Order: sequence, then structure tokens, then C-alpha cells
Amino acid sequence: MQNSNPFNITNTSQSSSNNFFELPTFGKRNYNSFHNNTISSRSFPEEILIEDDDETPQVYQAKQFKIDPELKQETPFTAKPNERLNTMTTMATMNTIKTMRTDTGNWSTKRADTKEILIEEERSNEGTVPSQDTVLLDEQTFLTIEDGKSEDDFIEEVGAIEEELRGVEVKAEDPEVFTSPIDESRPMFWLNKLKFYPSYADFDNTVSFRELLFEDLLVGNPEYPTRTLQSAFMTTYGFDFALFESMLRAGVKLTLLDDWNDPNEPRVERNVNGYANCTLIRPNKDLTRAYYGVFHPKLWLLKFPKFLRIVVGSGNLCLPQWVNWSNCLWFRDFPLRSVAEGKTKGTTAPNTNNQRFDLDKDFVRTLEDFIIKIIPKWINHNDLLGFSFDEYHISGIDVILIPSIPGRHYEKDFDKYGHRKVAFALRKTMKPKHFRPNKKWTLTYQATSLSSLDEKFLVELASSFFPDFCTIEALRANKKSQEGSLFEMLKDRIKVVYPTKDYVENSKDGPLHARPLKLTPEGYLKKGFPKDMLYQYEAPAEGDFHTGIIPHLKVFIITDESGEIDDDTIIYFGSHNLSTGAWGKYERDFTQISIGNTELGVLVPPRRGSKAQKEKIIKGLSFKFPPRPYGKDDVPWISKAHLNKEAYL
Repeated sequence: MQNSNPFNITNTSQSSSNNFFELPTFGKRNYNSFHNNTISSRSFPEEILIEDDDETPQVYQAKQFKIDPELKQETPFTAKPNERLNTMTTMATMNTIKTMRTDTGNWSTKRADTKEILIEEERSNEGTVPSQDTVLLDEQTFLTIEDGKSEDDFIEEVGAIEEELRGVEVKAEDPEVFTSPIDESRPMFWLNKLKFYPSYADFDNTVSFRELLFEDLLVGNPEYPTRTLQSAFMTTYGFDFALFESMLRAGVKLTLLDDWNDPNEPRVERNVNGYANCTLIRPNKDLTRAYYGVFHPKLWLLKFPKFLRIVVGSGNLCLPQWVNWSNCLWFRDFPLRSVAEGKTKGTTAPNTNNQRFDLDKDFVRTLEDFIIKIIPKWINHNDLLGFSFDEYHISGIDVILIPSIPGRHYEKDFDKYGHRKVAFALRKTMKPKHFRPNKKWTLTYQATSLSSLDEKFLVELASSFFPDFCTIEALRANKKSQEGSLFEMLKDRIKVVYPTKDYVENSKDGPLHARPLKLTPEGYLKKGFPKDMLYQYEAPAEGDFHTGIIPHLKVFIITDESGEIDDDTIIYFGSHNLSTGAWGKYERDFTQISIGNTELGVLVPPRRGSKAQKEKIIKGLSFKFPPRPYGKDDVPWISKAHLNKEAYL
């Protein structure tokens, strides 16, 4: 029988040390109690994963740039009208504006003193004609130009304008392309510092659990950190009390949200382990469903005297998560409004990106909604936190929060959670040309749980992740045909990165400590499991010190088929595994999405000037990108089969 407590860490909860936020001392292979003398006595259980629009056309507003003072007369020419269009349509060429009214089907052209770039404003209201010239581009509704030029000619010319303008400085308030602040002063993507890293492993995107609790994380003297943390709100899937007990001894107010399965347990427990400043909350969870999910997000809100630190990552509050297994996180510090206004009054503008997509507002709104959804309904979230987000200057956001909340979401909530939030975010941030099949998008997904992976789920996921893949109507048609034609289109476009049996058996701590990896024999052998999509988890060429480390991070990267990183690259990292429980599945003829788990992560969207920042993220990964496919003799690590030497494979 497998030892349920293989790490055997020495109990440190009664330590008399006064070292603020001190981590327990541990030797090789002796570092995790898994709840020895903690609140929760369980070790990591297997994750319970749920098995089992035609979107309104987009309207784009034209923005003008002066290039030539000369104006010439309009010259009319005709085009075949598109019956689906209900607005005035504009297309731009180098010095020409071509306009068609759908009520007449007539085009006109004029020499202009402007260039126009097409950018998304908002979805049109059916039957409404905007007051200004607009353009509607849809991959399924091409116009036919009868003056000798094809639609492709017009699209190519529009693309040429965009390329020419790449060299033009674009201010934050100019909406021609999606822009947002890009902070090059510090990494966006962080890894946890592991005990295996040698002294020569000099890279600037690692941080320890202890360092995240200090005020001067980035600028202070690490030997004499500033210890001013006042309160912490932290979510987790299992915890070791010893990890944060020194924080409690220092008087920090801690609110902890942990996964739970027993309906007889109290929803709120105060004075945890005798600490009056520690409260344990069992978050909202539907235990009445046949397959209920897990509470799996890793969100921290750390309150300091002059700022709020927000952390979103993949690591739970367990010792091996911070010293043995590879995890990742994003964090930012946001000053009090009073402090920010004193320093920046009159020098900064909100990150509204005009009417297109307000990153700052979406971030705060999503975060506040997420907290309200996970705590008991009778608790006021501001009272629980001890502050309001309005007290802080939350601006300059360069990521999009991607939450998953258990339940069935439809109508106004359809695009708020799971993979639908990714679809919404990309629809708001990608340029019109991305919505035509001019790129063969490829998804590389590094995950640690794969048991609910099948063809149906991957097709639904791709419909949200790939701009040019398919619409809701196409999903409905594919369901009726039962031909699996959409999945056939994905076979060379999805790469699932997961450790092989050989990798785990040769890992630094050995296979007994590969607990984050969840794949069952039944899941692997079931019909529809995409074995041909499996790729190797291995250390990057310039980071051999990552070799043999077990992953717990979850990352996906979307590029074109070349795998090159550019402004259009999409990157996600957080708590979502590659599962229906985490991302959701469609129900009721694709009009609602059903989600089992609570999850949270961040999406780095396409935007101008972001290539260098995304290259830094890729360089900072603990695994190789692009990955290598499995060899003919490779099989994924399956603990139930390989630890017990059973002949499943």
C-alpha cells in the first residue's frame, strides 16, 4: 500500500522562533507533512472532474490619420450588396476611402487626406445603422467588388495599411490597434524558487513564498526585508499550516479559503488552531450535483500600509508546492488612491483604450465578482477583506482575468466564465484580420491533469481559443453530422505537454512524489483520448537546472503554426487544467456553459508592442517551447498503473 504521507517533514508548528514568515527547515526528500498538525488531515485526493452563437457580427469603427491634404471628387462604382449587413460599410486603401450603403448596394470612392485603420468598437444592435461610417468584416460574408478588384485585394490593402502603420508611434488613447501599458521594468511571469536550483541558476523571474510576503519584494535588501504585511486573503486546494504559522505569530490577519467536501463542516471557522487572527472559510460549492468539482484557484490579496498586492498563480499553500514542484504566478502592487494621486496627479490617464475594451475596469469587475461568488452569501466581501477595491489605484493592467465559477451560465453570464471568457477577451482585443483564416493557429497546453480529455471537449475549447476555427453554428452542425470533421481539423494544431513515464521515474524526487500529475488508466484508454497530441515535458535548452522537476504549473500558448512569438501570441497561466471541470462544457444546444470547478488565471492578450514581453515569458518557462512530440515508445505518466506495476498499457 502506498504511503499516504511519504514526505515525513518534522513538525515545526511549535517552534519558538521569532523569525517572521520563517519556512520550516527540511533536508532532501524530507519536506512535506501534508497536513501534519494542520487543519485539514487529508492528503491530495484525486481531482473530481465533470465528464459528461452564432455571435452577433462585429462592428468596427474607422479612425483617421492625416497623410495628404488633397481631396478629390467621389467616383461611384457598384458592388454586389451583402444581405447580412445592416450598416454602412467602409473599407480603406492607401489614400482612398470606399463606402457602400447596404440599402442601395452602391460603392463610392474618393481621394482623401486620411488613412483609416479598422478596429473593433462593439457588437452592432440588430437593425441599427450607426451615425458614422463603420466596417463589418466577417470570414463568412465576403463582398464582391465589380470594379475589377476582388475582395482579397481590398483585404490585402487594408493589411498593407496596418503594416505601414506599425512604425508609427501609437498613443494609449489611439484605438487603431489594441494597446495597453507594457511594463518592462519587471517580469510578468514568475516561477517559484525551488530547492533544486543551483547557485549558478541566475534568472530574475523567480520568487519564494516568503519573499511575496515582504513589502520591498523587488527593491529591498533581502537580508533585512520590510515586514509590514497587515492582512492576507488566500485561496488554496489543501494547505500546510506550518507554511504560514510564522505569519500568524507576527499578528497578520489571515482569511483562508480551502476546498471541502463534507457538508457537516461549518462554513466559517474562526480561531483556527488557537489563532484569533486566522479564519478558515469553506467556499461556495454545489455538493448536490452528481459530479461536483473542486475549489482550485490560487488568489492572494495581500494588504500593506500603502498598497495592495494581488497574486494569481498555480501554487497551493503546501510546502512541496513552493520548494519541490514547479509553479508560476502573476502579481502586481496597487497603491492607495491617496498615495497614487499625490504622485501622479495630472500625469497619467486611465487604461480605457477608448470605447474598445477597458482592461482596468474589467480586471476590477471580474475580481470583485469572483470574490463575491466564492464566499458565503451572508458575508459582505468588503467587511471580510477589510478594504474596498475603490480605495486602490488599480490601473495599467496588462492582463485579463479568466475565472471559472461552478454552475450553469447562460444569457448575460454566458461569456463571463471558463473558456467563454477567453473567447470574449479575444473578441475584444484581436484585430479584424485575425477573424479570417489567414493564420493556422496552434495551441500548446502544458497541464497536470488530463483524465477528462476527449475530442468533443477539444473542439469546444478550440472554438473559443482559435479566432478562425468555427462558430457556434458550426458546432451545432458538427454535432448533428456526427462525423467528427472539426476534430480532424485540429489534429496538427493542439500539443498537450505532459511528463512521460521515463521523465517521472528519473525525476529529482522520484515517482512517489509526482502527486500533481493526474491521468488515470481509464482516462488514457477511453475512446477519443488524443494520444497523438501528446508532447514531452522537458527542461528548456538554456535551463537544464529544471531537468527532473515535477510540474504543477498550467500554461497555454497560442501562436501560428511556425511557433514564433510575436505581438499576436496569446499566453495564459494560472490554475486551469486541461479539463471540462476547469473550462466548462456546452449544454442546451450551445446556449449555456456548465462548469464544475472554481479556477482563476490570467490571459496575456494580443497587443501592439508586446512581442518582447512575451518572449521573456517564454524564456522564463520551466519547460521547453516549442515541445518535442512523444517518441514511439513513450507513454504518459499514470501513477495508478506505473507505481503498482499493473499491466494497463
